[in-house]
Amino acid sequence: MKKVALILGGGGAKGYAHVGVVKALEEWGVYPDVVVGTSMGSIIGGFYCAGFSPSEMEQIANEMDVKKMAKLFSISLSSQGFLKLTGVEQYLRSYLGCVKIQALKRKYIATAVDVTNNQVLFFDRGDLVKAILMSICVPFIFVPISADRIVVDGGTLDNVPVRALSLMDGDYFSIAVNVIPLISHTARFADADEIPVKERLNLFEKMRKRKFEGKFQEEAKGFFAYVMKVSQVVLAEVNRYRLEEHKSDVYVELDPGIDAGDFQKASLAIEAGYKKALEFKEEILQKLKESKN
Repeated sequence: MKKVALILGGGGAKGYAHVGVVKALEEWGVYPDVVVGTSMGSIIGGFYCAGFSPSEMEQIANEMDVKKMAKLFSISLSSQGFLKLTGVEQYLRSYLGCVKIQALKRKYIATAVDVTNNQVLFFDRGDLVKAILMSICVPFIFVPISADRIVVDGGTLDNVPVRALSLMDGDYFSIAVNVIPLISHTARFADADEIPVKERLNLFEKMRKRKFEGKFQEEAKGFFAYVMKVSQVVLAEVNRYRLEEHKSDVYVELDPGIDAGDFQKASLAIEAGYKKALEFKEEILQKLKESKN
């Protein structure tokens, strides 16, 4: 009998949809043997493998609001990013402690990219929270926690980390969930004058002066969403190649209906993930049944 592998992609707050997918799978009696996650997928996967139920994860997610978000991210003037992950680490450890990946209730893998050594890293052992922090370290936004080399968000090369299974022993029935829908781009000749120019966002000046903190938090959130939106174009191309090279048994793609920075809208994304999973119920159960024969 094949083991079940659940592969959870990155996407900021959009990744809350993974909670809805896990909820649906458990209702059908499908319990993953291994969870592979990138970025937000690594957080949801980490909580799940640490023993948190879908309902517990949903409750934690729904407690997030703008004030709590502001406490998570502290400003940094580092050349590597403008937000530190110190608050995020404290938040994660308040739930996950210092547990090692190899001590989790089910097999877990988090992805990251070591840009210093040009390596994709699949963390399958070591400190869980440390692995998550490296997996969610979006380049240019967060200051890497790594000291002697630069390790950043796994979504840089494996936003839906299907490739991990090719490095593992055993035969797996894989369910991959992508919360950043693949998009196609077009090409045309254009007139530069057709695009109006707007006033430059003075975000870094506000960081330097440390004024208007409320306004800064609003613009910082907007900047995060902006980076994610631009990254989506690149991620779509990388994802398309990766998903074609390493096919999953079931591929679930959805748009949770919220922006990457809308962490206070978890309930919408979770519901979207649950509803989308229901559309794949027959396919998942049928293919699982066939894999047992």
